[in-house]
Amino acid sequence: MIDPGPATPLRVLLIEDSEDDAAQELRQLKQGGYEVAHKRVESESDMRAALDDATWDIVISDYRMPRFSGLAALAVLRERDTDLPFIVVSGTIGEETAVAMMKAGASDYVMKGNLTRLAAAVRRELRDAETRIERRQARTALRESEQRFRQLAETIGDAFFIQDVGAPRIHYVSPAYEAIWGRT
Repeated sequence: MIDPGPATPLRVLLIEDSEDDAAQELRQLKQGGYEVAHKRVESESDMRAALDDATWDIVISDYRMPRFSGLAALAVLRERDTDLPFIVVSGTIGEETAVAMMKAGASDYVMKGNLTRLAAAVRRELRDAETRIERRQARTALRESEQRFRQLAETIGDAFFIQDVGAPRIHYVSPAYEAIWGRT
């Protein structure tokens, strides 16, 4: 037998009213190679408190519950402007509802009758979230770099320009160019 290696730690905020369903979902994640730390909540106030109290890797939510809904849970998560993946798990969700949830910002949905797909969906969504975070960090770093360049270029007393090698297109001319050469 091949050793699967150490389990991947996973912090899950589980929005689920059924303890049995929650246990099945957690079992699937464990079988999928995750070492799960989780908190199960059933209401909006409990979800808000859980989001305030801890850092989560993913939110997995039932769609229909007596005191809360997957759509309401998704709204709570989206108002926080976070990149946390949100997976809907339901036994009763229809295709139209699933599409509406995805348009509202859910990352994926898994039918309770096909929970074997849950670990793969979680893995994909975590990877996608990591990619979004890296892209956002790269855009932020680029903006900061451009801002530092502009500050340097606008305060330096020497004239300089940036041009493509072997091409007539000039991308940038420093403000000192006009002062030194007397032309724009």
